Amino acid sequence: MWQSSHAFFCLRFKDHGFESELFIWFSFIFEISRFGVGATEFMQFQFGIS
Repeated sequence: MWQSSHAFFCLRFKDHGFESELFIWFSFIFEISRFGVGATEFMQFQFGIS
């Protein structure tokens, strides 16, 4: 599941600073592009992005 892969990225890179934050977001956007609207709705719920 994409949620698990994103959680893994968060755990692996959480202490590595801003560049890793960008990497997390790019990987997350890639997952959204793969899984479509369902993933986007999950992101909106999870992070409060409107």
